[in-house]
Amino acid sequence: MNKAVYIDVSLMKTMKERSSISLDTKLLQWLDSMIDEKKIFASRSHGIEFSLKLLSTLSPENIMLLSLKGDTKPIFLSPNVLQKLDSIKESNGFDSREDAIKFVLATSDV
Repeated sequence: MNKAVYIDVSLMKTMKERSSISLDTKLLQWLDSMIDEKKIFASRSHGIEFSLKLLSTLSPENIMLLSLKGDTKPIFLSPNVLQKLDSIKESNGFDSREDAIKFVLATSDV
């Protein structure tokens, strides 16, 4: 009789280091819901590691921290958006992409 065999590939990888982190309460609640309700992650460690692996695939130039009204958030920009920001930056004489983003937000109906 053929039986399905489950192989835990995580055991074949290098050992992991233990770490301690602090997270925003709402973010932790979301992560817990992805574990308990959605069954997407097996544990908090699994969810955080998955998210960091995904984030590590992005080019650093595609990630920006934007501070507006005292709230800082990471934003992820596609190559197309970066090209448009560079065009706005150049045509308006801005020093940075951040200045171009702030200009766009200030002149839009957001």
